[in-house]
Amino acid sequence: MQKYLLILCVSGLTILSAFSQNKFSESDKFAQTILENDLKSHLFFLADDVLEGRETGTAGQRVAAQYIASRFMQMDLKPGNGKSYFQEFNVANINLEKTSLKINKQSFDYRKDYFCTELSDVPESLSNIWAFAGYGLETPDYNNLATINPSGKNILILGAQPSQKTENMRALFGMWMGIIENLKKQGATSVWMIIPDSVYNRFNVYGKPNDVTLIQEEAGSPPAFFVNEKMGNAWLAAVSKKHTVKSLSASLDASQSVPFLDFSKVNFLYEVQKNVQKTSASNVLGYLEGTDKKDELVVITAHYDHLGVQNGVVYNGADDDGSGTVTVLELAEAFSKATKEGKRPRRSILFMTVSGEEKGLWGSDFYTAHPVYPLEKTVANLNIDMIGRVDKSYAGKKDSANYVYIIGANKLSTELDSINKAVNKNTGNIVLDEKYNDENDPERFYYRSDHYNFAKNGIPVIFYFTGVHKDYHKPTDDIDKINFTKMVKIGKLVFGTAWELANNERRIVVDVKQE
Repeated sequence: MQKYLLILCVSGLTILSAFSQNKFSESDKFAQTILENDLKSHLFFLADDVLEGRETGTAGQRVAAQYIASRFMQMDLKPGNGKSYFQEFNVANINLEKTSLKINKQSFDYRKDYFCTELSDVPESLSNIWAFAGYGLETPDYNNLATINPSGKNILILGAQPSQKTENMRALFGMWMGIIENLKKQGATSVWMIIPDSVYNRFNVYGKPNDVTLIQEEAGSPPAFFVNEKMGNAWLAAVSKKHTVKSLSASLDASQSVPFLDFSKVNFLYEVQKNVQKTSASNVLGYLEGTDKKDELVVITAHYDHLGVQNGVVYNGADDDGSGTVTVLELAEAFSKATKEGKRPRRSILFMTVSGEEKGLWGSDFYTAHPVYPLEKTVANLNIDMIGRVDKSYAGKKDSANYVYIIGANKLSTELDSINKAVNKNTGNIVLDEKYNDENDPERFYYRSDHYNFAKNGIPVIFYFTGVHKDYHKPTDDIDKINFTKMVKIGKLVFGTAWELANNERRIVVDVKQE
């Protein structure tokens, strides 16, 4: 077990880290104000059907934002940008009113047979210039693009890969998107990937024909489509009767040589009509100014958006991430009470609930691209996402409420990791599980929540998380299943860590080099 670091040597000086029992007792007084009933009261409102799942860019999301801002105002927090509690960014509601795709007169249905990853990228028409690029791989050991120039062409590829063993959907999707992005960078007009039905049927839910999308400041990227095996086989048969997804895959596995497919005789007809309505979404920022070190900043985040309404059913997202959002509110109130009792933190603290996380970490990405406070003055980000449930690894254990997954704490600053562990040892002493902190973990949670946009800018982070469960991204993620006792324990840990970060004599050191 890693020992807790009590003494740090910096620039030849031995500095006693501010972990005294008296300090812990002082911070613990205010940590005790984090209460189950308060968490429950906030969550009853935010996870109610009336907010219609808080989808980014919708009325429900705006009601949630107003609620959070009103609570920040009651706590005497300042507006995050000095004028407003809201940091707005532009989004659009897109509806595909008509989609038509035919290959040699055979029709295929959007979402059932194919879908696009980003509706904003969906073109209304496509050229008829095509090329087959195998698996689309371009590595020193396996190069499918050696004789193919993707520039100006619609590229068809297969999604299976040689020696690919993983069935983890997130890992597969991440790998495929990397291949697609490389083809886009080389000038592909669009990319169409044929993937196994077993995978297609698991995530075609993300290809719904109406969605909210981010309005990019720069030009949109070429579209990426995923195609099921039925459509893939029909498409290949239209090129040549001898080709199937299975036969091409076998050929590619046996050789790096990519067979030439002649698309000139394939009648590919594609037409889309889109309805685009521009609107906005917002992050909600509450600012607590510090004292003698007020120019430095600790940022505490959670995302308050969820999946909205799908097929007439509300997805309330009580755990994802209602649990993190209401914990941020309780943390803000605890620091507000400390301030009113003469214990204002030395460094400033920004309490920020972001939207657009479910869409692709939009809100945190927008903030780090347009920071209200300088990123170089930001000491750390503590991010809370899904801390209200028990996952299958801990279900049934004697004290299943006594753990939290810690992700990212040691990836940029060993000191941040040590502070978090020391706080935990001297307060709740819950299990700090680092299972998902492993760089090789296939779930890749380090890259999947809002802390990552701070980390990629060199800011130390901790992601507090209790794992996925059977109601993850389902309409059954409701408040009646939330473990508020667990949330209080984790909330106190986050509060204690934030207290140390905000009050220590010097800011934590970034001492781990990013890969």
